Amino acid sequence: HPSIAEPIKAQQLHGYSSRELSVDSQGLLNEDLQQLPWPQIRLATLLLAHNETGVIQNPLPLAEDCESHQIPLHLDAVQAVGKIEVNFHALRATSLSFAPHKFRGPRGIGGLLIRKEARLTPLLHGGHQEHDRRPGTESVPLIAGMARALELWHQNREVRMSRLKTLRDQFEQLLMQAIGEITIIGATSPRLPNTSTIAFHGLDGEALLVALDLAGIACSQGSTCASGSSEPAPILIAMGIPADRQLSAIRFSLGHQQTTADIEMAAARITRIVKQLRTATQP
Repeated sequence: HPSIAEPIKAQQLHGYSSRELSVDSQGLLNEDLQQLPWPQIRLATLLLAHNETGVIQNPLPLAEDCESHQIPLHLDAVQAVGKIEVNFHALRATSLSFAPHKFRGPRGIGGLLIRKEARLTPLLHGGHQEHDRRPGTESVPLIAGMARALELWHQNREVRMSRLKTLRDQFEQLLMQAIGEITIIGATSPRLPNTSTIAFHGLDGEALLVALDLAGIACSQGSTCASGSSEPAPILIAMGIPADRQLSAIRFSLGHQQTTADIEMAAARITRIVKQLRTATQP
């Protein structure tokens, strides 16, 4: 995610180098951790749940190696918290970040969980708030809103997660049956219950996105944090997805307010538009 990738790039100006770990065709970490140059490593970071594919990683193997080599491990759990259960202690990370706007909380605030023994040098200076880690008077309304949003999500969370997964699976099955020539990205991996990224074979993703928008289907081509870019998502390249399918991939996100009727209507509209575009582009 750019919120992690860009700060890492900035550190290269100070003499640091970085290395991206490989993933397999389903988006799961696929690196021989024993072969990493551990004596040279100062920090490891992992996206717990991917914002574009919804694929959920198992961080424990990496966490165990980081612990044995005394390397701090940060987990970006922004997409995970509020969608699946996240146990900071069980994940064995040094730190974990999350954002309440992902679970219907306020914007303008984020959360960072840190092990007690971890030592952080503040990026900003000017006050002693938050145990000398971040200066500035705290926004009590935002803090209270974040805590309350998390409490509300935890109520009936298992029912909500199960319902979303059922709707997502139904949505994908309807499209598979009606269209056929599509690829569900990361289909066999553990995924967030609300996220579905689908490549529509033979179509231009940008043209499809415009047509879907005109039909009242809200979706995206990649992350909103990379909007305006015509390049394929880096994760699709890393997964080895064929180039034509990279550019035809569309991300759909479901919300708790969606119903079975909504899913059926959306699938019907998408099917109609895809068939129209395929007919129009046939030689």
